[in-house]
Amino acid sequence: MPRDTLHRLEVLDYHAGGDVSRIVVGGLAPLSGANLLAQARHLAQKGDALRRLLLAPPYGDPTMSVNLVLPPESAAGEAGFLVMEAMGYPAFSGSNAICTATALLESGRLPMPAGERRLVLDCPAGPVTLTAVCHNGRVAAVTYDAGLSFVAARALPFDLPGQGRLLCDLVWSGVFYALVRLESLEGVDLATLGAAVVAAAPPDLPLRHPELGPMGPLSFVHFAGPLEKLAAGRFRSRTASYVHPGVVCASPTGTGTSARLACHGLVGDMEPGDVLETVSPSGACFTGRLVARADGGVRSAITGRAQPIGRGDILIDHDDPLVRAAGPMPSFQ
Repeated sequence: MPRDTLHRLEVLDYHAGGDVSRIVVGGLAPLSGANLLAQARHLAQKGDALRRLLLAPPYGDPTMSVNLVLPPESAAGEAGFLVMEAMGYPAFSGSNAICTATALLESGRLPMPAGERRLVLDCPAGPVTLTAVCHNGRVAAVTYDAGLSFVAARALPFDLPGQGRLLCDLVWSGVFYALVRLESLEGVDLATLGAAVVAAAPPDLPLRHPELGPMGPLSFVHFAGPLEKLAAGRFRSRTASYVHPGVVCASPTGTGTSARLACHGLVGDMEPGDVLETVSPSGACFTGRLVARADGGVRSAITGRAQPIGRGDILIDHDDPLVRAAGPMPSFQ
């Protein structure tokens, strides 16, 4: 077999709260597009076969994410990353930011002194500032500045055939969520309900970000359990995030946690400085802090930890009928 038909992607596998991030750190040629947002949109239109291939057997699984590590675009950025998920190319993902930062530090691709290490990673939604707590060559925790989250619309009616009407808030927190409040997540088929919410989305949903432009279609649903007060300024809530089609995240998700903080900050049942522990159906926990109310929304900081689960190579064999059938891909090195 001629070697020019076989290409190698170097990958680092991490998870944050059970959500697997496969981080591609080598093997891709530069992508087309003036910035990371344009590159994501170009991939979606011209090279989506790579995403579909890597997120399906035998290469992967739809519940995973794949992160492409790319050159930074901001002056402060040390690296860029672009996320590929079952739904496509989200502008941002908190668990993937945590995993990518941890992988770059622990693999030595970015310097990791002991103590707190501040870094900036660029993504399609813009620069993300993160602080990693480093000890003995490992990252013990990552906190990132989630930027501005806001409620774009409140109490929108979603009519679910055979199930009645749900009132959902539309919230931007790096992606647009339909946020659904539930009295309990126990016994709920979250994948089925999430798919029904997406299918029932009104056609006129305002899925446009004021700076990034169109961010539809609706692909994310966040299920919010009751808010439990643990102590002054500290809360906990059961939570779940659905990614269309068919994925219920193992972790509470960083963007889901920020969406919760935006809603609680809007109605006033959480104040700046308050902390929310979000707990996923698997029992994984992220911690979010409501930093400030600003610009019609809230600014929050999200903390989680990523763990390594593997490293190696993915081989893309262009003589493989499965690869050929996937369609056009981006260029490889």
